[in-house]
Amino acid sequence: MDHVIDMECGLWAETFDFWHKRGLPDDVNDNWKAARHFGFWRLNQEWVAENLGLLPPFEEKVLRCDERYKTIVDVDDATEKFRPYR
Repeated sequence: MDHVIDMECGLWAETFDFWHKRGLPDDVNDNWKAARHFGFWRLNQEWVAENLGLLPPFEEKVLRCDERYKTIVDVDDATEKFRPYR
């Protein structure tokens, strides 16, 4: 393998401070630069798809809606309950 396949990189500011004291170059100071520095993906990587959800998507359906909550089945066929925006 020539690179790490996990493309996720979410580091706290405190992590950069900690690593800078231990030798991480000072110019590696955000998540994009860290991902490139550690080889999480190649610099010439291209994205293949914008929508990574189910294709075709399910039709969104409202199951219940009242003054406190809205319950739906979303485009991924998952049931969600949330407080609607006012």
